[in-house]
Amino acid sequence: MFQLLLNYIHEYCDAPRPWGLYFQDSASPQMEGLVELHDNIMFYLIIILFGVGWVLVSVITNYNSVKSPISHKYLNHGTLIELVWTITPALILILIAFPSFKLLYLMDEVSDPAMSVLAEGQDGPKSYILNKIKYTIITNLVLFGQRNYILFLNNKNTINYLHGRKFHTRMKAASRIGPHSSEVLSVIVGSLLGDCLSFSIVTKRTLHSIPVKYSSNSSLAAGGDNPVCLLNPFWVTGFADAESSFIISITKSNDRSSGWSVKPIFAIELHGKDIALLNRIKLFFGVGNIITSKRNDHVIYSVKSTKNIYSTIIPHFIKYPLLTQKQVDFELFKTIVELIIKKEHLTKEGLIKIIELRASLNRGLSPALEEGFPGINPVERLLAKSTETLDMNWLRGFIDGEGCFYVNITQNNTKTRFLCKLNFNITQHIRDVELFEKIQKCFGCGNLMKIPTNSRVNFVVAKFSDIVDIIIPFFDKYPLQSSKRLDFEDFLLVVNFMKRKEHLTSEGLEKIKQIKSGMNKGRDYLKIDNAKTSIEEGTICTKSASIIQKRDFHTRSKPIKRVGPHEADVVSVIIGSLLGGCAIKRSVEGTRLCFRQSVIHKEYLFWLYNFFYSRGYCSNLEPRMYTRKLKKRDLVTKHYGYEFNTFTFRSFNWIHVMFYKHGKKVISSNIEQYITPLALAVWIMDDGGWAKPGVRISTHSFSLEEVQFLSNILIKKFDLDCTVKKIGIIDKYSIYIKGSSVPTLRKWVLPHIHSSMHYKLGI
Repeated sequence: MFQLLLNYIHEYCDAPRPWGLYFQDSASPQMEGLVELHDNIMFYLIIILFGVGWVLVSVITNYNSVKSPISHKYLNHGTLIELVWTITPALILILIAFPSFKLLYLMDEVSDPAMSVLAEGQDGPKSYILNKIKYTIITNLVLFGQRNYILFLNNKNTINYLHGRKFHTRMKAASRIGPHSSEVLSVIVGSLLGDCLSFSIVTKRTLHSIPVKYSSNSSLAAGGDNPVCLLNPFWVTGFADAESSFIISITKSNDRSSGWSVKPIFAIELHGKDIALLNRIKLFFGVGNIITSKRNDHVIYSVKSTKNIYSTIIPHFIKYPLLTQKQVDFELFKTIVELIIKKEHLTKEGLIKIIELRASLNRGLSPALEEGFPGINPVERLLAKSTETLDMNWLRGFIDGEGCFYVNITQNNTKTRFLCKLNFNITQHIRDVELFEKIQKCFGCGNLMKIPTNSRVNFVVAKFSDIVDIIIPFFDKYPLQSSKRLDFEDFLLVVNFMKRKEHLTSEGLEKIKQIKSGMNKGRDYLKIDNAKTSIEEGTICTKSASIIQKRDFHTRSKPIKRVGPHEADVVSVIIGSLLGGCAIKRSVEGTRLCFRQSVIHKEYLFWLYNFFYSRGYCSNLEPRMYTRKLKKRDLVTKHYGYEFNTFTFRSFNWIHVMFYKHGKKVISSNIEQYITPLALAVWIMDDGGWAKPGVRISTHSFSLEEVQFLSNILIKKFDLDCTVKKIGIIDKYSIYIKGSSVPTLRKWVLPHIHSSMHYKLGI
């Protein structure tokens, strides 16, 4: 009976109930702290209440004029009673204050999760996978149970993984195909289609000095047998060769005896889309900070502590040396740091020595330093010696920074009038041409292109067989770690299309164009503040990462944007709707479709809405009713209808380009390939009508030449007997499908026509 009562309380304590004297279950560490503080204060108040009550009752009972007129001499006078009544409240206040200080500190902390996971729903069976999202590339972490939970929870707000250790983790649940299952993650995932819930799952205890292992084998990347690994040190060096900077900041300072302040800085600056990668690099070194640039959408990882640079950064690059000419900058940087450690920068002679070294570092001295230190002789800058062999992890780290995957589509005299070419490219300053020769030798393919005009050297692989046989297997074995992996995956999709010769067809080429539009700078990135990836584990060495896990909780919601390619049915419905009354709106973020129908066509509009909603193109908000006033002479009439919009997608931009020119709707010359039976059915449901004995399609928005062009397509493609007829409005025309062709028309479109629209075919 008692157990049943506990189960009942546990079941219903998550929501308020009438006359319930309890808090709801806390959903965040802050709320846990508030409840704990409340419980502590109530405990002390009850103790005080009973204590003071006992004293008052005792005094009233034992020391009154009737029972005992004599008072105890120490009860009203003496230092002891004064000390008791002064110190006791102070101690009680301290006991109350300490938990409140802890809570204030907790609420002031910034969320810094150790990894970010996106769960993406699949249509059909209720199975959920970890997706390779914009920032995080994790696989093989799913633990499926009988109820399809992604990860088992050992108790509320706590997640156990990585050999039982508890980490601060952000989970993301999303679906681009269908609504979420109510069982996803077995926590608050009441997510709606097209929405993306982001929430933190954190620990209740602080972690210190967690042993973490490195790995040098290829399985350290996501997709290996063990998905939990740290960055490979050779990868870090390769990426630093591409993206890092060794900076010596020398500024005027009145606090220094020399009048100048010298500060070493190690920095890596990336686009905001790669903040997760910077977090992994920060976790690798165990020092430094990450800030967001106010000037652009970049994030910067920097180590400014001389002590940390000397004890962590410099030893790493000594053990795993840089291979580009940046090694020379590192040697100069290291020498300056050693002078700073020896306090020589505080003397005039030491400062001059640092300035001479600084003059050969990076781009030399700034105008302010040249003015402050005239006549400086820069030290000789020697060329770094090239290594004989290349570590594959260094190479993939370097490619993560300097590599690029291109899909080039140019006009040609082929059947599709376009030629598709693939290109893998690595670029660097021309001073590293010797290193690039070794990269070319390592791959055994490609060409070197020296461009003296901008002092660049490019390693280019454009031969399709080399890309298929060499480049792709390399990245399958040594996966990329940055957001560039997404470009590689799109690149791989195009390779597979070309293997199947689909690029030689108009449909395949259109898919490739859509994929290309979402690659590199065209990709939409979902921003997650401070999102981190997984920790990697391998077998080479162990590093103790001093991590203090802070507790925090927050929820953010942002729609996920599809990037294509779009299904053929989706394109057909869009084309048919745009030939009818659908509107399309273009903005900086992309393009969206706007659907509107009168109230008598409500069922048809909801059919359209469900079509796009079930495929993740619009939100869960159902079509809204609108009112439109039309004034004709002195008579004002109201028209009612329903409308809805899709999400905004950059991958819809090509549709806007095809249908609009200078703000006016037009018919593109390649429209024929998109007018399928489904598109024709939607066109008729949108702007068609029964005109006994045939079917009339309104084409008021188009010119006579465009209407004749559409009519010829229907004649040629569907074997329909069509004519172009002028209507009562000046320069407006419609297409009339004669009664003799109605049976043929019904054969083509009836399977796609909504039942409420059968009357438009005379049924």
